[in-house]
Amino acid sequence: MIGILKESLARENPEVSSKVTLHSGDMRDFRLGRKFPLVTIPFRPMQQMYTVEDQLAALKSAAAHLADGGTLAFDVFFPRFDRVPLGTGEERLEAEWVSHTDAGILYRRFVRKEADDKVDQNYTVTFIFRSYRNGEAILEETDTLKMSYYTYPHLRALFLLAGLEPAAEYGSFAKSPLDNTAEEMIFLLRPARS
Repeated sequence: MIGILKESLARENPEVSSKVTLHSGDMRDFRLGRKFPLVTIPFRPMQQMYTVEDQLAALKSAAAHLADGGTLAFDVFFPRFDRVPLGTGEERLEAEWVSHTDAGILYRRFVRKEADDKVDQNYTVTFIFRSYRNGEAILEETDTLKMSYYTYPHLRALFLLAGLEPAAEYGSFAKSPLDNTAEEMIFLLRPARS
């Protein structure tokens, strides 16, 4: 991902790229020594924190970079508990699209749940990417991903332990309410008031 970001920055106007500094580190103990009005944990990396200790460490690390009055923004998916016990070992088509560089190639992304752990609130899935030309498979690639999932009370407890409180919470990126119809849990957090 950092390589792709570097390639994208190389294509940017120098006025933009000169404002970007890249750092790589473990989100559980990263300390830059600077504070910012906005800290984000985008695209669900909190779901790669598998223990309460790691989850709390990641939130505290992000909070350590907040300026006075600053905001920490992050998102996780709202778990679909009706799906947790279903489909282990079954392959399901998730998406398909035509190549933007070769209209003769069709891509299909499948997902197969390998395991779920209801006690530690995580599951493992394999993504299967298949390429087709004229209806015949020409390439298959796989990638396995383990993800934690969170309940709302679990997150609220983590916020308390990390010294954070919600300034706002949403159930979608369109800012719909965080209720029983939500598919996302999006939080804007600030340091808790004493």
